Amino acid sequence: MRIAILASGLASLALALYGQSAPPERAPIEDPNYLPRVTPIKPGMAPKMKVDPLPAAPSRTFRVNFSAGDELMSGMTEFAEKNNIKISEVRGLGGISSAVVSAYDPEKGAFKRFNIDQKGELVSLQGEITVQNGKPVFHAHVVFVLVDGTVHGGHLVEAHINPVANLFVSEYDSPKN
Repeated sequence: MRIAILASGLASLALALYGQSAPPERAPIEDPNYLPRVTPIKPGMAPKMKVDPLPAAPSRTFRVNFSAGDELMSGMTEFAEKNNIKISEVRGLGGISSAVVSAYDPEKGAFKRFNIDQKGELVSLQGEITVQNGKPVFHAHVVFVLVDGTVHGGHLVEAHINPVANLFVSEYDSPKN
């Protein structure tokens, strides 16, 4: 009830501020560097897409805690092997003393390495554990912010933790083929 009254009050305030019932219409911008507010999506543009249904809920969930001096890629690989993880999603955050990330360079056909040689915050880690050649493999993309406010990201190659990092792993049963 309170939410409905609050929503009604906010709508009335918006109408009073605008003096009309809807925001004004804007003419489309004729500049190829700008996109419309709602960009139309073209159907049929992913003919090779495959879908593997997963269970509605993870079969197991873990919190993996790292302490100062731990190397994240090494620790996650050991964790995946010890727990026989086959397919999972991983997310996390924390702090680093140094890291290495990479980004794919299509002109060279290889990943370019970027060293981060200062303390920073791991503000986002999105990854997965899958199986390749019979062994679990941890793959993650990260975003770091440094003390000066610069942001660095890419494929995680290594990360030395300081002071701590927490990763959450949601394992799913392997899809039936």
